[in-house]
Amino acid sequence: MKRIGWRGYNFSRTIDGSMIPQRVQNLVIRNYCQLSNLTYLLSATEYAISNSYMMLYSIFEELKSIEGIVMYSVHMLPEKASTRNEIYKQILEKGAALRFALEELVILSERDIAAIEELMVCKELISQVKVSPEYLLKK
Repeated sequence: MKRIGWRGYNFSRTIDGSMIPQRVQNLVIRNYCQLSNLTYLLSATEYAISNSYMMLYSIFEELKSIEGIVMYSVHMLPEKASTRNEIYKQILEKGAALRFALEELVILSERDIAAIEELMVCKELISQVKVSPEYLLKK
């Protein structure tokens, strides 16, 4: 069976501390697909419930018939590394891929995961550093 299209995935909650309207997320996803010559399938929107990934997991049921998932941003991934790795595993085991429209990143195989995980570790480290505005002004 031929796989057709890429399912969009967006949030109805904050992404990395910012509220990005679903309309904007969909525009970015659609534009990314168009520029990448990917067939865009309408986006699934995640519930506003904190740490919910029910809609993402529901897309997994489609992965045998679609090419993969296009998330609005890599910052939509779960904070917990083990949960992220389970998502990567599920997608790749089904022969699909995961793309991130805003950052123009892609996971097509196991080797692509390292770059995403490096970014996530950097994000976590930066979030732990507390610098006062006064300190920055002194520089």
